[in-house]
Amino acid sequence: MSVSKLAPRLVSVLVRGDALDGFRIEAPTSHVKVFLPADGQDEPAVRTYTPVRFDEATKTLELQIVLHGTGPASEWAERAAPGDPDHDYGDDELAG
Repeated sequence: MSVSKLAPRLVSVLVRGDALDGFRIEAPTSHVKVFLPADGQDEPAVRTYTPVRFDEATKTLELQIVLHGTGPASEWAERAAPGDPDHDYGDDELAG
């Protein structure tokens, strides 16, 4: 995983891995569901994102996340750092 700040409240998150094998962005309406840990909750928080780009050769998916402040996605994106383990996605989680 790698994270880069694009603007004060916007980050680009790149996730990579074999779980992305076969993933495709086939339409402007393609989306991915990201399951994030939610403090104090048994169930993960689910957020839906439109993929920015996908590199099939390197199995790298880019998501851009707006930092709203409080909330599972903003908090995860703010603290995510290069070298953090990528999420282990299931096939249904990466349906475009």
